[in-house]
Amino acid sequence: MTLEMMKIKARDTVEKVINAIAEQNVPEILALAKIDIAWCMNEKTGIVGSQAEGVKRFIEWLFSQLAVWSDEDDTQYYFDHYGYSYLKLDERLNMYGALRGVYSPTSEDEIFEAFRIEFFFKVRDGERLLTEFYIRPYQINE
Repeated sequence: MTLEMMKIKARDTVEKVINAIAEQNVPEILALAKIDIAWCMNEKTGIVGSQAEGVKRFIEWLFSQLAVWSDEDDTQYYFDHYGYSYLKLDERLNMYGALRGVYSPTSEDEIFEAFRIEFFFKVRDGERLLTEFYIRPYQINE
């Protein structure tokens, strides 16, 4: 798979993941990507749970944060569906052979200042794209 083909598949995957997050569609997210293992960890026992547990934990956290921000700011916050201009893909593969992309989530087209979603894509078996995503704090230099 060429780098350009990889980028096309990566954009398509990010679009589907972001839309699934917006719709709180855990099975769709699980079918598309793996979440950072830190979301799968049980805070009390330290035991790593399943990807399904991690995605559910992330969705619960995200939508509870949106509710808190809405209460604090006296405005309604949403997690928007995918917006093409909010994804930045690196120009080349990193030293591990992965393509990195950073998605800036929005609420009514306003970028959240709290976090970004970082994606890593790697080709397996010539054509299959493996996808992992991480929730990262917003960095001033982004």
